[in-house]
Amino acid sequence: MKVTYVTTYDAKDVRQWSGLGFYIAKALVDAGLELQYCGPLKIRNRVYLKNKDRIIRKILKKNFDVIREPRVVKHLADQISAFLEKNPSDIVFCPSSIPIALLKTKLPIVFYTDANFAGVVDFYPEYSNYLKRTFNNAHKMEDAAIKNADTIIYSSSWAAETAVKFYNAQMTKIRIIPFGANLSYSYSKDEVDAFIRRRLEEPLHILFLGLSWERKGGDTAFQIVKHLNAKGIKAKLSVVGCSTEIYEPVPDWLDEYGFVNKATERGRIILDNLMKRSHLLLLPSRADCTPVVFSEASSYGIPSISTKVGGIPLIIKDGVNGMLFDQNDGDEKYVEYIESLVNDKGKYRDLALSAYDEYRQKLNWESIGQKIRDILEETINKHKQ
Repeated sequence: MKVTYVTTYDAKDVRQWSGLGFYIAKALVDAGLELQYCGPLKIRNRVYLKNKDRIIRKILKKNFDVIREPRVVKHLADQISAFLEKNPSDIVFCPSSIPIALLKTKLPIVFYTDANFAGVVDFYPEYSNYLKRTFNNAHKMEDAAIKNADTIIYSSSWAAETAVKFYNAQMTKIRIIPFGANLSYSYSKDEVDAFIRRRLEEPLHILFLGLSWERKGGDTAFQIVKHLNAKGIKAKLSVVGCSTEIYEPVPDWLDEYGFVNKATERGRIILDNLMKRSHLLLLPSRADCTPVVFSEASSYGIPSISTKVGGIPLIIKDGVNGMLFDQNDGDEKYVEYIESLVNDKGKYRDLALSAYDEYRQKLNWESIGQKIRDILEETINKHKQ
């Protein structure tokens, strides 16, 4: 099976889109599919559009989304069509809905993503306060993509339900597959068990890993660890990926790493060492789709603690690979739960091993690649009928 893999960026660059474009492609190749890369696609008049964006933001105080402009989407589709004319293929696959929204082809089309516009607008801070025209165009392009695709793969039931509710998407052509762990290192269960046993002999080490302090609930995570230390539970908080925003003296239990580039060997080593020794991943998110960091944490036998928002409930299951809280739950509920794990090492070890099992069964790219392959084959067969 020859698959045309469409991206607006260089899918061979692990730094793009948290590495998802890279790891999805690798999963498909490892599943035995032949990939031909169509991308990075170009945006015509990029300088003009960027200047227009800047002016709209400065003067009108509104957001303008270049990639969802119909003429931009049409140009993306034209580039794909030109590529397909010279490169025969069996199916078009895109880890995004937008590039294929206006694509006209006799080939079946599949896209795989974590959200649609209706799901993120006014949910993520950056997807708000749109120019009315941009808002309308974004919905039109999302609707066109959903109608144009033969099969849609979402990484959560939340995204699927949003597509059905706002765009009348047909559930019969939607599949739900979570994202895997975007990590270079892979460990056996015995190795992970050794990490867990070492953690049991160390003070509590909590990891906050995300690019947005506010959206990922960094202030809540800080207060939770502060309360733990106040109760006599020696706990350290490592913040990776963003800068902290705290308005008090920096405590000695807080370590700030800033952005760590996993595309470099140094970055991979730093993250690997942090994961090995971290007892818990704490992300009390206010808005999220399906963060790959939860799959990555499970691969190290790290239980995740987060909130019941967006697509997170598909990844984290209470008592299996972590615990979810309601957004209006106070810090004391988190503290009480974490304290129960600290006081019962057997309970913690069982949960940590269960998290690894969840990774091996559902949250790894090897098994996900095989599932996507099956879906692509099914889509091609249906398209021929």
